[in-house]
Amino acid sequence: MMPYFYGTMPVITIWVLKFTFGHFWQYMGLNTISDLGFAFIILDYFYPITGVYGLVNITPLPTAGIALLLAVIIYLFQIWQDDIMLLNE
Repeated sequence: MMPYFYGTMPVITIWVLKFTFGHFWQYMGLNTISDLGFAFIILDYFYPITGVYGLVNITPLPTAGIALLLAVIIYLFQIWQDDIMLLNE
């Protein structure tokens, strides 16, 4: 499970952040769509068929919830960093 949270999903979340920063609800909407799609289509359907990956002791919905929580943390961290950069200028 850890490669999932330190691999593809943070990269997708950061790209979504790049294009939607300053518009929190748009950011969360796009992240919700990408996280649910990744959790239910890729993790629950595609990876088990190919034998690459399988979810053990967790279902796709909590997986998407954890990814959304990480997305909120990344957004808050970026706001904090922007405030620090403004204070230094």
